[in-house]
Amino acid sequence: MKKETLYDYLCTCDFFLSGYLFKRYFSYSEDQAGQVLSRIVLYITLPATIFYSASGTKAVSQSFLFPFVAILIQLAMYGIFRSLAPRFKLEKDTECIFVSTPLNSNIMLFLSLFFYLSYGDPGLTRLILYDIGNSFTIFMIMQPLYRFANQGKNNFLAGIKMVFRSVPIWAFFLGITFSYFGLV
Repeated sequence: MKKETLYDYLCTCDFFLSGYLFKRYFSYSEDQAGQVLSRIVLYITLPATIFYSASGTKAVSQSFLFPFVAILIQLAMYGIFRSLAPRFKLEKDTECIFVSTPLNSNIMLFLSLFFYLSYGDPGLTRLILYDIGNSFTIFMIMQPLYRFANQGKNNFLAGIKMVFRSVPIWAFFLGITFSYFGLV
């Protein structure tokens, strides 16, 4: 077995072992588990990964192309499910879930290991850049849709504010800046 392949598998095992040990020995109540883990991902690991990917891109145009393509795909899915929703005569809360669930494609969760082992850092970088478009649709469409569904309004401006308050988005812009000026 090649040394690089063994290293990749050991890193993967280390990742799962770290997650298990964190869950086992980090003290928090079951009610707070989701909040604690989502904050760790949103404020620590995701920005670091996005910065690493965006700053390592050789062509800065790719940094904008992949998220843009992801946004177009997600908006097309949103349009399809939005037009199908009235035909099913769903309740308001159920319709909101029906329309917004297809927008949350967790490709990073399932494909990141495959892309890393198959294509190395460049493949993982492109996958992360694609997934940034998914983040835009989550913050600009899904979150306002869920938040204001019970009030009967969809506040698009609130979605834009969420985008600019998002730490991962700023890590993306900072990474592109570093890549453009060759600082990394």
